[in-house]
Amino acid sequence: MSDRAAPPWTKPSPRTPAYGSATPSPSPADGTPSECGAVVGVGTTTALSAVERIREAGLLRAVGMSRGGLTMMLTVEAGLYGTVGATMGVLLAVPYAAMFVKAGSGDVPVDIPTGQLAAAVVILAVLTALAGLIPARRAARVSPTAALATDG
Repeated sequence: MSDRAAPPWTKPSPRTPAYGSATPSPSPADGTPSECGAVVGVGTTTALSAVERIREAGLLRAVGMSRGGLTMMLTVEAGLYGTVGATMGVLLAVPYAAMFVKAGSGDVPVDIPTGQLAAAVVILAVLTALAGLIPARRAARVSPTAALATDG
């Protein structure tokens, strides 16, 4: 037996789920910067999409879609952007994270926090839908005749 001390990453700490695990439990604040970036990106994309599709919004309003219906459609679309983006991020990040943990620490078990990942996807879907709400309401307020008269 060796008298060497265990490496620091195998010692228990408040952030590690169990003794010997090198994968710290992520806290809710760990993903906040990337989530904020995703929400801002989707909000910007939705705003640009609403401006570029003003004729489409006007046509939908002219054939009878209500302002609320148009707002809901564009908000759900923004939420879907967030859902698809978060799901793709999780599907790409989990295997790479597991690969890096295995490459760096050998036989350490990889603990994937599925509940936290699912919560992050849901939270991002809601936040991106809310980010799309402002441009959607702005697009729904344009009168159908003004929207159809624009070039585009």
